[in-house]
Amino acid sequence: MSLPRTSRPACPFVAGPRIDDPCCFVGRKEELKFLADRMKGIQPISVNVVGERLSGKSSLLWHFTNTWAQMGPDPSRFLVVFICLRLAKPKTEAEFYRTLADALSKLRAVEQCKPLRSTLAHFAKSRKEFGEVLNSLAEHGLLPVFCLDDFEKLFDHKDELNKDFYDRLRGLMSTNKMMLIIATRKPLEICGAEQQLQSAFFNMAQLCELREFSEDEPEELLCLPVSGPPALDLEERQIAKSWGGKTPWQLQLAASFLFEARQSGKSTTWAKQQFERERGRLLQVPEQQPSWSVKPWLRAAFVDFPRWLGRLPLRLGRYVDDTANLIMGWIIILLILACLFKYAGIADLFAVIWAHVKPS
Repeated sequence: MSLPRTSRPACPFVAGPRIDDPCCFVGRKEELKFLADRMKGIQPISVNVVGERLSGKSSLLWHFTNTWAQMGPDPSRFLVVFICLRLAKPKTEAEFYRTLADALSKLRAVEQCKPLRSTLAHFAKSRKEFGEVLNSLAEHGLLPVFCLDDFEKLFDHKDELNKDFYDRLRGLMSTNKMMLIIATRKPLEICGAEQQLQSAFFNMAQLCELREFSEDEPEELLCLPVSGPPALDLEERQIAKSWGGKTPWQLQLAASFLFEARQSGKSTTWAKQQFERERGRLLQVPEQQPSWSVKPWLRAAFVDFPRWLGRLPLRLGRYVDDTANLIMGWIIILLILACLFKYAGIADLFAVIWAHVKPS
């Protein structure tokens, strides 16, 4: 008769995917407070959460959606929903408003209010009717807060979701009857300029940048789980910090492989190899290829060479600028020396300098 296997503890570290379990989310206290403070002011202030790939934007928005009531805002006043636009895939203005309305209709506060439920049930996707939805929510003292992840996916449909769409969305926001928390890799104003969408919408949000952890947050993460003893011992936590620094996803990755190495009886060397391999894979961003394919010599002749030629004036300008700066710098140095040594002429100064540096 075989003995029952003892179950291994679950790994509390999550690297890469969105962190869904609030108990596994650590840090970002300042950022979470920033979002909550913009909700509970006299009027809502929309926020643009900006961070590079893997910086934790999705995890932050998801965690905020599930824990905002613990941060001070009146729970009876707000309707906070998380929407991943990469999954929702709205291609038109009507589909975008329908996506927002559907997310609201699933909230318990809306399900329990018959007039609101009826308003959303008869919503026909137009901007005007979405405005009426916002008015109905305001009459019941409710402010919807839409946490929109992967906002750049809207730019894939610029024929429909064009400047007029963003202008109209900005018009709805000017009524202060909804708040947006928008996650992007670059600030919205830069996104708008790159997409040639000159709308006031792209200047309406306050910026919340996701950077590295603060001094104390790496140790807090590496001491997971919240309940019970840390999954890693002191030495393993120091190793994880030396590998991952203050970058949240790299700390998660290092800790997860160190945890797996301990559970599997493998060495720290094995964990380091796995960490480096997976880190390199996650950092590798596939380069966008042109939609047309050409032979290498054609690409070199008609793409690479003209591109190099176009950059040449800039490089020459930098070279000329650097040379001019160097000459001007030496002139300033010589003038200072002339003043210090009280020489009447620059020629005398050069003679003295040459006397000291010439070969004997």
